[in-house]
Amino acid sequence: QQQQQQQKQQEAAQAPAAAVVLLKEEVTEEALRANGLARFPLVAKPVRGRGSQGVQMVEDYASLSRYLAEDLERWGSVIVEGFLGGMEVTVTVLPPGDYVHPGSSSSS
Repeated sequence: QQQQQQQKQQEAAQAPAAAVVLLKEEVTEEALRANGLARFPLVAKPVRGRGSQGVQMVEDYASLSRYLAEDLERWGSVIVEGFLGGMEVTVTVLPPGDYVHPGSSSSS
């Protein structure tokens, strides 16, 4: 099973990455195919939120349907995109301002 998952991840990494924003009612197998997202695994995440809040990799359409029914009750719309294997990186963007990182000394 681990080999199958690794193979799926490798295949997905080779596929062109597509992403689409859909209302959760609009997420159908037909809509995914029409937007170049016919190959699983896929990544589903809410349009609103921050960091990895609500982000989930789904292995098949049934998993995506469960995600939409259970986890997206509060979100309303979802970004569905092709899975890209590799190291996950998160970047936080802050508005201009004076910030002091905990543990560092202030320059005042």
